[in-house]
Order: sequence, then C-alpha cells, then structure tokens
Amino acid sequence: WAGGTFRIGGGVYFDETVPGGHLSIDIPVGGGKFAISPFADIFSKDILKIYGGGVNIMVNREAGEKSTIYFGAGGGVASVDVAKAGSKTQSMGNAVVGLEFSVGEKASIFVQGKWIGTFGDYELRNFAGQAGVSFSFGE
Repeated sequence: WAGGTFRIGGGVYFDETVPGGHLSIDIPVGGGKFAISPFADIFSKDILKIYGGGVNIMVNREAGEKSTIYFGAGGGVASVDVAKAGSKTQSMGNAVVGLEFSVGEKASIFVQGKWIGTFGDYELRNFAGQAGVSFSFGE
C-alpha cells in the first residue's frame, strides 16, 4: 500500500481577495499514481464567505528528485454567504494543480492553484492560490 498525504495551509480566493484555509487528505489508489482526496476549503471576509467540501480525483507524478506535481478535479457542496444577501448551500466543482517540495523524510511544502465554481443561486467562478505544509503517512 502506497502512503498518503495530509495537507494543511492557507491561501486567497482572488475574487475580492478573500483569505482562507485548506485541508485535504490524499488516499492513494492504483499504486500511488492516483488518489482520492477529500478536501475542505474556507474563505472568509466581511463581504463574502465560502465554506466548501468534497472529493477530488488526483493524479500524482514525480517532478524531480524531491518534488511532485499533482492535478485533479472533483466536486462537493459549498455554503456561500454574500453580505446583505444571505447564505445558500449549493453544489460546487473545482480543478486543482500543485507542486510539492520535500523538506524532510515525511514533510513537504506545497503550492497549488485551484479553480472553484459554485452552481445555484450564488454562482461564483474564480481562482484561488494556496500554500502550506504536507505530511506523508503510511508506506
């Protein structure tokens, strides 16, 4: 069984520069080249709040001796709260591409870009940049 990855970090949703956080766990399938990745994203500012969670299907590839590139897509549910307009829970989709750099035996630093789209009363379509630390487990 190939080991998985736990990622935690922060970032910004570029529409209105809304700061936020990210959490995900890559669970390997297919010998580690693919992963199922449950995730949670939170972006919050006085005018816009987005709370999203779901599952991505990820592809992982080596990008050098100590780095990995990954990309994937998936979907889930998002709660969108727009100031003075209220809150709605609706479906969401996203696509992600990232790079992970090893800094230790089980620790890495990651940087990723993500397109996030919500579908419903408050349709949002924009990009987010995220960075943080990741820890491998298993193996």
